[in-house]
Amino acid sequence: MASVQTHTTTKGERRYIVRYRDPARKQREKTFRRKADADRFRNRVEADMDVGAYFDPRAGKTPFCLLAERWLATRSDKAPSTQDRDKSYFSSMILPTFGHRPVASITPSEVEMWVAKLNHAPNTRGKALQLLRSILDLARRDRIIATNPAADVKSPTMKPRRTPRVLSDDELQQVIDAAEEVDERTAIVIHLAARCGLRAGEALALRRRDVNLDGATIAVRTSMPRTGPARPVKGRHREDEGRVIPIPADLARRLRRHFAERYVAGIGDLVVTAPRGGPLRYPNWRNRVWTKITDRLDFDVVPNDLRRTVATRLFVVDRWNPAEVQAFMGHRDPRVTLSIYALVEAESLPQPSALNIRSL
Repeated sequence: MASVQTHTTTKGERRYIVRYRDPARKQREKTFRRKADADRFRNRVEADMDVGAYFDPRAGKTPFCLLAERWLATRSDKAPSTQDRDKSYFSSMILPTFGHRPVASITPSEVEMWVAKLNHAPNTRGKALQLLRSILDLARRDRIIATNPAADVKSPTMKPRRTPRVLSDDELQQVIDAAEEVDERTAIVIHLAARCGLRAGEALALRRRDVNLDGATIAVRTSMPRTGPARPVKGRHREDEGRVIPIPADLARRLRRHFAERYVAGIGDLVVTAPRGGPLRYPNWRNRVWTKITDRLDFDVVPNDLRRTVATRLFVVDRWNPAEVQAFMGHRDPRVTLSIYALVEAESLPQPSALNIRSL
């Protein structure tokens, strides 16, 4: 139970001290100038503890940045690419506004103003709000705050999700031709994506020692992140071996020409490097190369459409079974291969075989 005690200061002023024990049995106290305020606070504390709704007022002074570090630690089970994205959003959009603030001082109106002022696309702003909401919800679950101030803030209107597509042979050739025109030095990235379905990060992290032209195979071991050193690729294969996949003859010829004309040995053994040496990161490649490629095309395409096209061709044209395509694409779950990367149109379906039934 809480109690109100009277205290006289050295200046002869009367103060009212509310003393109580919180649910953890820690001694707490709060001082008021007026007895009515002290009684009101005592009654609220007792009522909150009776119904299990008590919150330590000191806990709300926890800096948001400390809470965010705790939240980021809970994301360690996520894929490295997801962790990198969350850290990037947090450091560039969330931390500058809320990092120094006590958690309890953040209000819904401030969150709404922050979302409105973000100079990013609606989908990016919506994702940043989602991360902020998740961090503040951790504070709510830890009983640092009573309610999540971002819970009822509306997300920006998202753009409709782009419909994935599979390129025709003619469209695929146009992409390759545009890549050769834009930058022949890095065009091999498009060849690797269009013929072997490599993710852009996997192509940018490929090393000369991973390419076996005599055996017509490549070992996809690492992927180039936005920052930091290359990391093991996704999938169920062993990290030291990666996934070893066969390469078509036309890609082997293009790789041989790349090594003879464009490859610079000694820069970390990377097949493709930045203009001034060192690794070429995906954001730089997309901004400096891919956008110029798409400017030369009269149809909509994103890098992942190349990987999706490869998976679909393996099913429809080469007649591979799902297990073979899954191993080639490097998916941990075959459902990803079937539901996301294999898009078969009705006109692409093969003719069913005839049955030897007399009644037909």
